[in-house]
Amino acid sequence: MRVQDVGLNGWYRLKVDFKIVEVQVNKGVRMGKCIDSLGKTFYLEIDQSLLSNLTSSDLYYDIQHKSLEEIVRLLHSTQSIFTLSYTSGSDKKSITGKVASKDELMGKTLILSVKDGEDYFIDNRNILSLIVENVKYYVYEQEADL
Repeated sequence: MRVQDVGLNGWYRLKVDFKIVEVQVNKGVRMGKCIDSLGKTFYLEIDQSLLSNLTSSDLYYDIQHKSLEEIVRLLHSTQSIFTLSYTSGSDKKSITGKVASKDELMGKTLILSVKDGEDYFIDNRNILSLIVENVKYYVYEQEADL
């Protein structure tokens, strides 16, 4: 932190990679429960001035078709919080989190969920789509399911 980043009313101009995992309204004030890239939880009042500066791992403005290998490469290289859709048995599931580790030999990725703090092993072959930095990537075979 630098001295010039601290104003009279507290911190501002700090750049933090975080995910809003829950929104609550209490007495007319909208508060977002946030988790930063280090896993620390904090609360942020969400007002109109913030909305134009927020990105979401659940919202996307662009859709791109990629091979499964390309999506796994994107997943393993991103430092951002993302939402990953995948199959588990006959169920479709999704997880919002960050890559904790990867096992390229076995084709699995360990993902730390920002919603519940648990770790989940995902078989890379079961990945359906990845939403990261406002882009949804999905394998060609999943086009009919969108």
